[in-house]
Amino acid sequence: MPADLAQGRLEAARRLGAAAAAQAPEGEYDVVIDAVGSPVTRAQSVAHQRPGGTAVWLGLAEPPAGFDAQDLVRGEKRVLGSFAYSGEEFRRAAGLVQGWDLSWISPYPLAEGAEVFTGLMNGGHYPVKATLRP
Repeated sequence: MPADLAQGRLEAARRLGAAAAAQAPEGEYDVVIDAVGSPVTRAQSVAHQRPGGTAVWLGLAEPPAGFDAQDLVRGEKRVLGSFAYSGEEFRRAAGLVQGWDLSWISPYPLAEGAEVFTGLMNGGHYPVKATLRP
């Protein structure tokens, strides 16, 4: 279930096929992906794992982990970090999205990149996903 503070991102998730989407995670899951990387979202990723589950951390917002290590140990949970991809993985991913609805992605000129990403970093909720054009 996607969770996000931005209503626009939640609406995009529902439109693209998510059965449920909310501003905060609910329930327990085998796999939880944290694409933000704040202490709060990392703690939520551990708290919402089923025993034996896995959290994959992609986000790099802040260095502190912010989670209950005892819950991690007692629940036999795992946290995996993932930073980058190989050229082959990128080619495969690009092939998978051919024909997908990508209307939720907003392209911007490269010169506007700092402004767009600074706004998101400072709590802005739009765009859902920004891409930069050279």
